[in-house]
Amino acid sequence: MTYDFDTRLNRLGTRSEKWDEMETRFGVPAQGDPQGIAMWVADMDFRSPPAVNDAVAAMARSGLYGYPGAWRDHDEALCGWLQQRHGWDIRPQWVLRMPNVVTVLHLAIQAFTRPGEGVIVQPPVYPPFMLAPGNCGRTVLENPLRCEDGPHGPRFVMDYDHLEQQIDAGGKLLLLCSPHNPGGRVWSRGELQRLAEICLARDVIIISDEIHHDLVYPEHTHTVLARMSPEIADRTVTCISATKTFNIAGSMLGMAVVQNDGLRARLQQAMHGAGLFDPSAFGLAMGIAAYRHGNPWREALLSYLDGNRRLVHDTLSALDGVSPMLPEATYLSWLDFNGTGLASEQIIDRLQSTARLALNHGPSFGTGGNGCMRLNFACPRSVLHEALGRIVRAFS
Repeated sequence: MTYDFDTRLNRLGTRSEKWDEMETRFGVPAQGDPQGIAMWVADMDFRSPPAVNDAVAAMARSGLYGYPGAWRDHDEALCGWLQQRHGWDIRPQWVLRMPNVVTVLHLAIQAFTRPGEGVIVQPPVYPPFMLAPGNCGRTVLENPLRCEDGPHGPRFVMDYDHLEQQIDAGGKLLLLCSPHNPGGRVWSRGELQRLAEICLARDVIIISDEIHHDLVYPEHTHTVLARMSPEIADRTVTCISATKTFNIAGSMLGMAVVQNDGLRARLQQAMHGAGLFDPSAFGLAMGIAAYRHGNPWREALLSYLDGNRRLVHDTLSALDGVSPMLPEATYLSWLDFNGTGLASEQIIDRLQSTARLALNHGPSFGTGGNGCMRLNFACPRSVLHEALGRIVRAFS
């Protein structure tokens, strides 16, 4: 079956956060000459898999939208997907359903730490990681990633010595982003092993956000942290969702997989304390359809995104003063403009006022974000060509 990723879709007026809030958040009008282009929040400008659309249409035809129950079909589809795609055998009773992964982060912080205690984050990282500890009355302890030269240019690596120092300084919980957002790193098994050994030796719980685990490019392999050993699984909460893989963020369904009975009971108690019981009926239907029938679409998507990520990297690598990371996973590019000599405010102004593009601002990702931007390249290639041309003209 052939899937269409080239058609430009008009998302204006569809209650799209990405497009309908672009002007409010970034000052980039969607209309005008040139028209603004939204390349920030991580959803795709593609239609979701046909099977997902069919499942939603079937619900609409039924006219029945009551409280959902009998989740066995969803659990079976999820377990089958994880076993087939990642060789990870899980039991349905290990799964807790929540509105999204960010909810898992907040509830895990509340379940496993006390007010004022330290939560370790590894910036630059997805902004909710930076915000969640403070939202819960905890202390952020930064363990910044280091940038080094890799086989395909700059890439992030972990600073293990500093991690140990932050644990000794009071870090009780680690928020891990794997694959990494915004850098696109697929952490190697060796990197994760060392991280886990440090945390196990110091009794630190790991919340591993693996939401991008199905969008890994062919030369790389994602390692499920909790699959590495029973001891690691016993101290890990794994966050997953079909939302990134199949472009269904509006389904409002994320999962926490927790093998340890005690940790799972504590997290479930935090869920119930927040009044979270039933998942979204539409989310369940969309997840079942995606996991059972969406893989051909995912494979075609990944091939298309592979072309897009290389286009971004090749185009902007040739631009003086700009250093893009080649993502090993995700549909997000981390762009370092520090070589231009411009301050973050000037970089943002050129992108928004001159190029009329809305990208995520690097400083919101924490330490290491100044002078950088995150670009979402999950869009038709013609749109990407146009956006990259604007960046080249704005910084030439």
